Amino acid sequence: MPAGRPHVLKDLTVLLLMCAIGYAQVILMQNALKFDVIDQYFPWRRFAAECYHNIIIPFWNPYQHFGYAFTADPQSGAWYPFVWLCSLFGSYSVYANQLEFFIHVFIGGAGIYFLTRHFTNCRKSSLAAGAVYMLSGFFIGNAQHLTYIISGAWFPWVIYFFLKMSNRLRWSEALLFSLFLFLMTAGGYPAFTIITAYILIFLFLYKLSTVFKSRKSDLWKFFRINFFAFVMLSLLSSFVIVSLWQNVNLIAKSSALPLKVAQFNPFSPQSLISLLWPLVTTTDYSFFITDMSMANMHCGLVLFAALLFSFTQKKNKREWLLLAAGIFFLLASFGEYTPVRKWLYDFVPMMDLFRFPSIFRLFALVCFLLIGAQYLKKIFADEVLAKKFVRWVFLLMFSVSIIGLILSAMNGGTIQWKNWSANGFYDFIQKQGFFDAMMFQSILLMTMSMLMGVFILMRKNPSTILIAFVFTEMILAAQINAPKTVYSEFRTSYLDETLAELPEGFPVPENLPSKSFSDSTGFKTPFWRNLSLLRKQPGFDGYNSFRMLYYDSLADNHSLLNKVLKNPVAFNASTVSFYSGSISSTDEKNHLYFHDSLKNKIPSFQFDNSASIRFTHFSPDRMVMETQSSFPQLVTLMQHFHPYWKVSADNVPASYFISNYLMMTVPVMEGKHEITFEVKNPAGVIACWVSLISLIVVVIAAILLMAKRL
Repeated sequence: MPAGRPHVLKDLTVLLLMCAIGYAQVILMQNALKFDVIDQYFPWRRFAAECYHNIIIPFWNPYQHFGYAFTADPQSGAWYPFVWLCSLFGSYSVYANQLEFFIHVFIGGAGIYFLTRHFTNCRKSSLAAGAVYMLSGFFIGNAQHLTYIISGAWFPWVIYFFLKMSNRLRWSEALLFSLFLFLMTAGGYPAFTIITAYILIFLFLYKLSTVFKSRKSDLWKFFRINFFAFVMLSLLSSFVIVSLWQNVNLIAKSSALPLKVAQFNPFSPQSLISLLWPLVTTTDYSFFITDMSMANMHCGLVLFAALLFSFTQKKNKREWLLLAAGIFFLLASFGEYTPVRKWLYDFVPMMDLFRFPSIFRLFALVCFLLIGAQYLKKIFADEVLAKKFVRWVFLLMFSVSIIGLILSAMNGGTIQWKNWSANGFYDFIQKQGFFDAMMFQSILLMTMSMLMGVFILMRKNPSTILIAFVFTEMILAAQINAPKTVYSEFRTSYLDETLAELPEGFPVPENLPSKSFSDSTGFKTPFWRNLSLLRKQPGFDGYNSFRMLYYDSLADNHSLLNKVLKNPVAFNASTVSFYSGSISSTDEKNHLYFHDSLKNKIPSFQFDNSASIRFTHFSPDRMVMETQSSFPQLVTLMQHFHPYWKVSADNVPASYFISNYLMMTVPVMEGKHEITFEVKNPAGVIACWVSLISLIVVVIAAILLMAKRL
């Protein structure tokens, strides 16, 4: 085994243990995750896994927003290999949900560990940085946003293998770079991928200039390696690329957002208090003017002190670049408080497509961790300097605790210890106000500073003291913040038992009025969003900002929407009218609205009160209904039109007309007929298989090449 490899395995084991302690309630499957991860990501992943298990590529979700192109939604999980693996076992459970979260947090910590070793070649500082990253304010604060967690997990690996690939020009590292960038793209939040793409462009140009100046003989191989990585990334991402390309003109968020929306939920400057007292950020929206998930950037006082003290040292070119990048990303994360985010919005392509400036704080955090770890390397190499630094950390921790206690006492902060003993720690944390939280965390910091003082007086190894207190502070910070932002009061087993009441597979729904099925009513707490997807009932709403282009046209016309929702999922038209601009609704039941351009194309029909429609098959890729009437009818299916849809009547191809802005209406003659709506997407199927086969080939090839090199 190569030198140093046993240490790497030991360090990764330590990081895994740290992760398990910091997120104990999650990995031990005691408490379920909370907020968006249960309301959004879980139902979507459950649906995708169930589709794949039934040999259905989930191009379409028929249960929400009158149906939408599911694989075009970057947050759906439809592109992500973890969901594919879950489908092999039948479904995506709440246990899989928590395991996915935990695995990715650890992956992120391991990635920072290797990236820091690449920069510092220091085992201890790398271990400290990895531990801080896993339990940082980003992962703790954004625990509910699973795609954020996935982006944060793979980003360090993307940068690490790009640098390794560019330096050593090895095919195995090019494969791993393309693999990890694909995983970040397929599973993460798109904004992180967009920002990462610009970082990679900068690094490519920087490395190109370096090769051109000092390694001209490697220039051709440098281009070949990068081109090879790009080709492999394209093959891996085929499913992603084709899904987006097919739907870019049909989805509502494919164009620029208003600046006000793009600056929503920043990492406000006042959120910098999270560097000292992270629990405070969960208490007072009016002070932080941002969501509590976006207000935490805690990285521990040891790394924070290392970052501050790094300014006393001379920096090389790489460290200056890291510092400049970190400050730039931090200013961008402030949103409207600085002009940086607006400048990016105005002048940099694709920077106007996403919300939440707080996203930029992840990149600032990584830059600052690398700078702090570089200073810690000097500390760990010099015992005299280490002793001085430990004393400064002690003084910082003690001072922060004293300031916190004074401020909280002056502003009425209290600690309700009786509430802890009576109702438990979870309820105790929920009831913390701004200064209550500051006081509680200051007491913990005071206790740690006293322990550090004892160890200093005992002349313990300063490096050991620093590592121990990095671990201790980060675990404590994670555990006291987790009840607010990571896990709920509900037991994981309770959620699993509750979900067992839901239907398996894709049952045929009753053809009832659409208003009967809402995404937010009709099931047990804590499930209260995207319920129509869980219950497999086609509905009109959904807790998802991703929508097809014409959905808002109908949803914003409240009068028309209320009339439409009184109709069953499939119904026969009673009367029709035509519009050229906006639609003025009528009180007539089963009324259809067609655009003026269809005035001479709609065939004649006669409403039949005794006519019937019933579904005989209903799945995400195929819906079959049986109709019977005494006169010709216009049969409407409440699903958003799309090029995917192919319609047939009695197995003969048929055409449909668009009604009510977005629905599909098919003319049917009198008598008994079988109408089939089927999703046909040959290009999407091919792209899915290309991605899957490429993934298998890349993983096997990377393993064989790495094994050969070892």
